[in-house]
Amino acid sequence: MRGLLVSALGVLLLAGHARADHNHPVPVKLPLVSMVVGTHLSQTLNEFVTVFSGFVHKKTGSNVQLMQMAGESGMISADYVTQSADDGSVFLFSTHSTQSVNNMLQKTVSYSPEQDLVNVGIIGTSAAALVVPAHSPFRTFSQLLDAIRLNPLDYRIGYYNSTSQVAAGLFNYYAEVNMNVMPYKNRALLLHELAINGIQFAFIDGIFVHDLLKEKKIRVLATTGDIPGIDTNAVELTAKLHPDFVLEGWIGVAAPSKVPDDVVAQMRSVMRDALADPNIKLAMQKTGLKPVDNVCLNIEQFIKHDAERWRKRITLAKITPR
Repeated sequence: MRGLLVSALGVLLLAGHARADHNHPVPVKLPLVSMVVGTHLSQTLNEFVTVFSGFVHKKTGSNVQLMQMAGESGMISADYVTQSADDGSVFLFSTHSTQSVNNMLQKTVSYSPEQDLVNVGIIGTSAAALVVPAHSPFRTFSQLLDAIRLNPLDYRIGYYNSTSQVAAGLFNYYAEVNMNVMPYKNRALLLHELAINGIQFAFIDGIFVHDLLKEKKIRVLATTGDIPGIDTNAVELTAKLHPDFVLEGWIGVAAPSKVPDDVVAQMRSVMRDALADPNIKLAMQKTGLKPVDNVCLNIEQFIKHDAERWRKRITLAKITPR
C-alpha cells in the first residue's frame, strides 16, 4: 500500500477556493513539495507535469517531486496524503473519484474527503472516450450500436476505474441492453483484453486517449463530452444515444486538512498565473484537459453539486457498492 515510484519531475496543480481567500497572499517559502498522483501517468501527462513543475519552481522557489501511487481509483494515494504532514509539503492530485465517487462505489473507504482533506481547487475537466481496438471493424458509434442491439450477447464492455465503470453502466441503461461488464484491475490489463478481443469496447478517460491514438492502439468512436484535440466532426457524442448521456470528470488538488491558509492562498495565486501561461495551456490541450473558465470561487459547492450528478448516474447505471 505504501509502494512508491518517485520521479524527478513534479508539479503543484492548484486553484479554487481556499478556507481563507487572500487577494494578495504573502509569499511562503515551502519545503520540498511532493505531489501524490493516484494513477500511472501517460506521456502527455508527464509532459504537462514537466512544464508545470518548471512554472511552479520559478514562482515559488520550491523544488517539486511527483509520487505515483496508483491503485483503487486513487484511494491509495488519497489515504497516503491524509496521513501525511500538514505543513504544505504534501498535496494530492485529486479527482472526482477521490473526492466523492469512491464513497458511492465502495462500502469501505479508509479516509474521509470532507474531514481529512481540504480541497484547494480545480485544474481542469475531461470527458471519457468510447474506444474500440484499432483493428476493430467498427468505424462509427452508430455501427457499433446497431451491431450490439442485433446481438447483445456477443459483446462485452470493460472498465478499470470509477469513470469507466459508471460510463459502462450508463451505456447499458441508455442503449437498453444488458451486456456483460467486465472489471479489470488497471488500464493496462483492460487495453490488453481490448487488443485480443476479450472485450469489444470500453470507456477511457480523455486524458489518456491521445497517447493511445499516437500508439495506434485504439479508435475513438464517441465521447461523453468535449475532449480538447478530438475532432467532434469525425467523432460522435454519446448524447446521440440519449441527451443525458454526458459524463465529465475533473482533476484538482487537495491537501491534508490542517494545511495553513497562507500556503493554500499562495498555491491559488500560482494557479491563476499558470492557467494564463501559453505553454501550460498548450500542454493541457495536448493532454485532453479542458481548463476551467475561471478560478473556482467555491470549490466545496462545486464538488457538492458534482457529487450529486454522479450519484444520479450511478443509480441509473444500477451499480451497488462493493
